[in-house]
Amino acid sequence: MKRNDIDGMTRELLKDTNEAAAIINLALFNGRQVIRAGNLCPMDTMSYIERLPNGGNAGFMRRCRDLLYKSVVQVDGDRRYFLVGIENQTRSDSFMPLRVLTYDILQYNEQIHEKGKGLLPVVTIVVHYGPDPWK
Repeated sequence: MKRNDIDGMTRELLKDTNEAAAIINLALFNGRQVIRAGNLCPMDTMSYIERLPNGGNAGFMRRCRDLLYKSVVQVDGDRRYFLVGIENQTRSDSFMPLRVLTYDILQYNEQIHEKGKGLLPVVTIVVHYGPDPWK
């Protein structure tokens, strides 16, 4: 099976909020059932930022992450919202930390431009489905 086929299949699988909640709970809460499927709201995965003029060539940087959800947890009786991205990988990628950082920065940038709202934490989980161990 081709890498793109596996990426597409895992992206479709994790669009199911039950499956996404299971991954999030495993990665962030040691498997405890903190996040419920009903608490996950799918978000637009495309982010943009205006590039600074460079030699007269201004434009936009556009990045599309695999999945993005808005979620809520109860902490000491308070509802706390956060954004969680899920990235599927079928092969080891030494640049993945930079890609994740870019996705997260773009998400914070979008929040800055929403007037009157505070910043929500952004967390990204990378799920490796490849046959070889991550290096």
